[in-house]
Amino acid sequence: MPEALTLAMAEQYLHDLLPIPMLNQLQPHFKAARKRLDVEPRPNRGRSWLAKVISVPPNQPLLPPKIDFDVQAVISEALMQERQINIKYHRREEKNPVEYRIHPLALIQRGPMLYLYCRFFDYEDARTLAVNRIVSARLLEDRVEYPTGFSLDQIADSGVWGFGSGKKIKLEVIFQEGYGEHLYETPLSKDQVIAELADGQLQVSATVADTPQLQWWLLGFGGGVEVIGPKEVRKSLVETAQELALIYQ
Repeated sequence: MPEALTLAMAEQYLHDLLPIPMLNQLQPHFKAARKRLDVEPRPNRGRSWLAKVISVPPNQPLLPPKIDFDVQAVISEALMQERQINIKYHRREEKNPVEYRIHPLALIQRGPMLYLYCRFFDYEDARTLAVNRIVSARLLEDRVEYPTGFSLDQIADSGVWGFGSGKKIKLEVIFQEGYGEHLYETPLSKDQVIAELADGQLQVSATVADTPQLQWWLLGFGGGVEVIGPKEVRKSLVETAQELALIYQ
């Protein structure tokens, strides 16, 4: 039963992150797991567990874009074998797809979107591509060459996939009463400091990545938070608030 339940949950939650060849090989095991859960005597503890747990996004749910199965299969194969691929990529602002030779480095799932982190041709810097915009992919014999000191954990920590530059800032904010208490349990960073002020306000300081996602998060609190610093972040939020005021007048 533990194996059947684990396989059923892996099929449900890891489908987009498992390599396509491995998924194909696991299909008989997934089928056997579902059958094992279905024939379990009452009370059906394994099947009922699947109906009692769910993973939900912390932001507005969006439907995932359609991804070409053959493209995803080639990307999976390239990542496993560490081989380069030729792709045709359709940028949103362009009429026709453009062909690139890329070094696939990592697959990132961010909400409903699946991204490919890669190097273009033989340039040192890496870029992030939306997998759903890749219209074709062809596996090459050339080996992938990783950037110097490549570390997926360090790149994620830099905030690149929050659509930022990777720059770290010291964020200083004041939360109104009832808005910032969750940060006691889910801190912004390891160096986060919370000071309790008068009237239930909380002053929070933390080192975070400077990203648009950070600003979206702050804007979500409306008047429940005030950014003290950095000045650039405060100025950006002031400009956004002014634009919103004009729209809703």
